[in-house]
Amino acid sequence: MTVTSIVITLGSPADQATGLLAFVSCTYGGIEIDGLAIRRTTDGRIIVTFPAKSRNRCGRRYFVTPRSAPVRLEFETAILAEFRRACP
Repeated sequence: MTVTSIVITLGSPADQATGLLAFVSCTYGGIEIDGLAIRRTTDGRIIVTFPAKSRNRCGRRYFVTPRSAPVRLEFETAILAEFRRACP
């Protein structure tokens, strides 16, 4: 399977100032996934995060997340390449 139909929606200037650079939707194996985000970490890295709900003291509950490092890398590579094309 591959990540396709990637749509990047830039965050507002206020969002970007806090590290939330963009929102992402894409398709993977015939399933549409929405709610991913591109963020700048405090140490300057650009990363892809997956949709989750915070659960007080229990951490986060992810709605969608890759189950292996190769699949995560596939998402990150495709999404960040599209982000760099959209925002040179």
